[in-house]
Amino acid sequence: MSARIVQTSLCLICVVASNSLFAGVQPAAIDAGPFKVIPQITTKLSHNDNIFNQPDQEVSSQIISLNPSVQFLAQKDANSYSLTYAGDYALYFDSGDDNYSDHNFNADAFLDLGTRNDVSLSAGLKKGHDNRGTGSSEGSAALTRGAPDEFDEVSTVVGWDFGAKDARFGASLSADYADIEYQNNRLETQFRDRSDLGYKLRVSGKVQPKTSLFVEYGGSDVEYDTLPINGITLDSDQQQVSVGVEWQVTGKTSGSVKFGQTDKNFDAASRGDGTNSSWEAEVNWAPRTYANIYFTTTRGIRETNGTGSFIDARDYSVSWVHDWSSYLHTTVSASKGMDEYEGDPREDDRDDYSMRVGYDFRRWLSVDIGYSYQDRDSNDDTFDYDKSSIFLSMDLAL
Repeated sequence: MSARIVQTSLCLICVVASNSLFAGVQPAAIDAGPFKVIPQITTKLSHNDNIFNQPDQEVSSQIISLNPSVQFLAQKDANSYSLTYAGDYALYFDSGDDNYSDHNFNADAFLDLGTRNDVSLSAGLKKGHDNRGTGSSEGSAALTRGAPDEFDEVSTVVGWDFGAKDARFGASLSADYADIEYQNNRLETQFRDRSDLGYKLRVSGKVQPKTSLFVEYGGSDVEYDTLPINGITLDSDQQQVSVGVEWQVTGKTSGSVKFGQTDKNFDAASRGDGTNSSWEAEVNWAPRTYANIYFTTTRGIRETNGTGSFIDARDYSVSWVHDWSSYLHTTVSASKGMDEYEGDPREDDRDDYSMRVGYDFRRWLSVDIGYSYQDRDSNDDTFDYDKSSIFLSMDLAL
């Protein structure tokens, strides 16, 4: 680690120490007429030893990032409304072309239409980016891009829930739409512009006071704006059927598990169709009031980033969160993933490990220090990489 990052880290630590009498973690709301306003900001200093995810000739950099956010909340009777802005700004000390400024705007509403009907509405606008070495610039493609891929994404979600909170049976229906358009590096990114239209129906029934079984059916339609270089469209529709269970037992364990099948059908017959088993599981075990262990696993179909027709992705992760006191906490996580690229021989194995220590000085200031390691082993050596990152962050609120 360079002397510069050590010096900067020590400066940040000194700032924290000098303000330790006024620190904290929980943001407070400011009354502003009909709204409550919640501002918050996080600043982070990190060092990444392979910013382009390359198998060799790695480029490292110190990075300082700033994440401000502000939320406006309003409530009338049982209905609630919110407007949120979240920013993500980063400065690369040793690779100025990778500096970025991302913006995320969201409007949300929850409408209580009676004891058995709830409606949720959400609309978002994101001006984001894909770091070089990710998305369509994986592997050696990262070295030919002059800057990260920037995109605009517009999204909407509408949801409806039927059934009283303690009712034996319930149902929910949702629909979502997203449109993503890349703004630069158009020679390569034009092939990633697309729109997704999806829906999901769930019917559930309680078999115990804290346990429910459910059946879920969903689908999506994906349309790309530009044909790939080979001229064979990636447009497709997808259906998924699942059955599952949700539970919460005496505060010790809670979770949700579902298994099903996903069918992906392409408009182009030459691409063939995919039928894969799918699953999602989230389990939280709390052996003590101050300790939680989280386990998650998923298998599903993801859109390709330029290789093959789609990605059959499997992920497994476990995290241990421990509160050593009311102000000191640690998180240790490990995950493993496997990606198979349909229509291409590429296969990847992914491993991620991380640990972090957090200290909540006061209600409005907390500090975290952490380390992460990532490794991808592919049967195509150009996509291999490993990298590590350390960071020091401060979270500030009013």
